[in-house]
Amino acid sequence: MQERKIPLKNYFILLLISLGTIFLVFYLASWFNTSKEYYKNNSILSEFLPELKSEELSSYLIDNPEIVIYYASAKDESIKTFEKDFKKMIENYEIKDDLVYIDASKEENVNFVLELNKFSDKKRDDIVIPNLIYIKEGKVNKVLHTSAAKMNKRDVRNFLIKCGVITND
Repeated sequence: MQERKIPLKNYFILLLISLGTIFLVFYLASWFNTSKEYYKNNSILSEFLPELKSEELSSYLIDNPEIVIYYASAKDESIKTFEKDFKKMIENYEIKDDLVYIDASKEENVNFVLELNKFSDKKRDDIVIPNLIYIKEGKVNKVLHTSAAKMNKRDVRNFLIKCGVITND
């Protein structure tokens, strides 16, 4: 029986396919790790809601005297699941224009509570992270949490109903 001779060209094609596959696997793994790191360090809502810096608050309130501020740290892993649900709630109730986001983990927002006190009748040192702050007519009207508590969809919905941002169905 005669042995079949495999052309050298076939080995070359196999080598190129193998190298291409290995390159693609490493590229996809790198891309996955990069995107995972990005979402770990950034809030889900940071690209969805308008993001303010604490020093921009006073000028923003001139144009928008009634807003709800979502104040949270983008680096807080424990609220990522809540933020996904909160984003869906915002889309369902179509209240994106009524909310802004302030990232507590950014250096420029360190003095947010001091800036917020300019718009409050009483000194506020009870602002915890994460939190929702309702500002009406340029004044702090309501704060969701005044002590450390876990954010949940039910409390946020009730808070937004009390503020008149969403209607009770």
